[in-house]
Amino acid sequence: MLSRPRGLSIIEIMFGLVIVAMLLMMGLPAFTVGLQNFQLRTAAESVLAGLQVARMEALRRNASVRFQLVDSLDADCNMVSSGPNWVVSRNDPTAACDQAAVDTFVEPNDLAQPQILQKRDSREGSVNVALAATSGGAAANSVIFTGLGRVAAGSIDTVNVTNPVGGVCEHVDAVNGKMRCLRILVGRGGQVMMCDPKVTDAADSRYCQ
Repeated sequence: MLSRPRGLSIIEIMFGLVIVAMLLMMGLPAFTVGLQNFQLRTAAESVLAGLQVARMEALRRNASVRFQLVDSLDADCNMVSSGPNWVVSRNDPTAACDQAAVDTFVEPNDLAQPQILQKRDSREGSVNVALAATSGGAAANSVIFTGLGRVAAGSIDTVNVTNPVGGVCEHVDAVNGKMRCLRILVGRGGQVMMCDPKVTDAADSRYCQ
């Protein structure tokens, strides 16, 4: 007579669940750090892309185009050095960030509307990230690219990208730092690049010059 296959007992199932729970608990911190670093990189790459779009549009249209950091994307928005959102437009978007994007600029230039080309909400994958933009060490909130692709005086030259929720930057605290913070540099000639403040080798392409 054939015996029926024996299944798992309640004790064996509970023991297996305990092991799975322990493994998940061990991996959770690393997963959380990875997620926060992903948000940080997403934000940095977004700022870099926005700057590149603004410069490309300035060259294509042979007209000045602005990249600015704003506190929101609604009708009450203000330009701020800490972002966390950004807008690419022809004119100052203050109190008009909710306007729809345009394909072509109004000619002659209508200063009554920002003529937005593109914008990004920080809630799109980088809600915990903090930005700090400066020009010559002082707080700044915008970059103006001329029709020749160069940068107007007073424009942002540095954007530091951090994630306070995730912790301290690695380059600030080598022992306790867990966030691989990044930096965006804007040259007077219009060139933009993303670099890593932790890299100390000047021959490395990620080095912040």
